[in-house]
Amino acid sequence: MKLQEIMVPNVIEVSPDETIGAAAKRMREKSVGCLVATLSGAVKGIITDRDLLACLERNHDPYRCVVSAHMSRPVIVLRPDEEHGTAVKVMGERHIKRLVVAEHGKLLGIVSLSDLTAVAHDEAARVGAACEFIVDVVGAQIHQGKIKSAAATARSAFAVGPCLNVQGSTFNSAEKPYECFDEAQHERKISNDFTRSSVRPEALEG
Repeated sequence: MKLQEIMVPNVIEVSPDETIGAAAKRMREKSVGCLVATLSGAVKGIITDRDLLACLERNHDPYRCVVSAHMSRPVIVLRPDEEHGTAVKVMGERHIKRLVVAEHGKLLGIVSLSDLTAVAHDEAARVGAACEFIVDVVGAQIHQGKIKSAAATARSAFAVGPCLNVQGSTFNSAEKPYECFDEAQHERKISNDFTRSSVRPEALEG
């Protein structure tokens, strides 16, 4: 999924020259946890609610201290056509929770770890539904007596992974609702039974 499909387009901005007090007020009014610092449309930094607390922790005057003194920079920027998997990797490597989306120097949006978590939840639901479908198909084949062909299909289904408890599913790969048909083992058993039941010619003599 492209970042342009996930990002929040209406980014709340702040000037690097504005005070921390003004930034805190804007965060409260807009109910956001971060602001993107821009100057003449160019992204200069990003400041979060934690940065505001750091200002107070250092006994700085929030109405005299400016945003540029506490904002994070340089800002990591991704293009809107980047995949969401790239954003996750960058967040993990950089230990950050938000990424700015921009193109040709123009701020377009912002993507948070919470946004990507929602995407992951949707994808997990789709995977769970697919696994349940595979199990249902295998069950139908077994019920129709197609044990031999179903066994191979079932093994591939169980190879998908351990128990995926998605949307109330209680399917567990440790449980086998069927008996695997081993053709080679079956032929060996028939051969052994025939050998034991056969009467050898020498046994009839005398």
